[in-house]
Amino acid sequence: MDEYGSQVVGWERRETQCGKVFYLNFKKTFRLLLKACCLDELATRESVKAALTVDGADLFKGCTHVSTGIKIIDERGVHPVTKQPFSVPNEDDDNVIFVRVQSSEVCCVMMIADAVDSKALYKDVFKAYYDWGETCEKMVYQSQT
Repeated sequence: MDEYGSQVVGWERRETQCGKVFYLNFKKTFRLLLKACCLDELATRESVKAALTVDGADLFKGCTHVSTGIKIIDERGVHPVTKQPFSVPNEDDDNVIFVRVQSSEVCCVMMIADAVDSKALYKDVFKAYYDWGETCEKMVYQSQT
């Protein structure tokens, strides 16, 4: 499974000042998520709504597990497994009805840190992730002008 994941997405493990961190290939991971939600072709023509996420949990004293990810929040997508649309038009009027989806079902992990939760983790270690997110945002604004 590791070998297959490495071929399809690409990842690497780094020792950081905060602990072990696993980095997935951000671009490949995001493209696979867009494809799973049937938004990949649309994303080549116009903006697709996504959100950067960070979540963590205490594992034991002095060590946490912190993950970064990207989540699809675009109503034009479909559930990656069931292929049910995120939203459907109401037949009685022009309102859109949103289908309930667990956010974890449309989110991909980008980085996993088995590390001490600290300012350095967010400022230094997750910097590549935040910089990548900023690059995505700039691409959207450039395409709109």
